[in-house]
Amino acid sequence: MAVRLGKLCSDGLDIWLRMQMAHDLWQAKRDLAETVKQIPTLHAA
Repeated sequence: MAVRLGKLCSDGLDIWLRMQMAHDLWQAKRDLAETVKQIPTLHAA
């Protein structure tokens, strides 16, 4: 889809892939926020 949108809009596929990745990451952070809070953080000694 990114290739097609990039061609249609003549701005290349990279921007479409970056926008999709940013959206996916935003959604995952929002959807998994409570689960991620329960994961302990390791600290270097």
